[in-house]
Amino acid sequence: MATFKPPRGDVTDIEMEFERLRTVGMTFGEPSPLDVGHVKSIYGRDPEGNVIEIQQTTQECTFRLDALP
Repeated sequence: MATFKPPRGDVTDIEMEFERLRTVGMTFGEPSPLDVGHVKSIYGRDPEGNVIEIQQTTQECTFRLDALP
């Protein structure tokens, strides 16, 4: 069985990470990540019930998580 490992910071392929997390027991309220232009994002619950957000920002986004100090 696959191990649940939450992503850290922005993911680079949100669709792949979304599917990986579903296969290890995470549940989501939407059928796929939501695309709002500068970021794709989705909230879900891990196997223990904790709320987790995964997101992927575009290169043009001015508030990327990987750019924070």
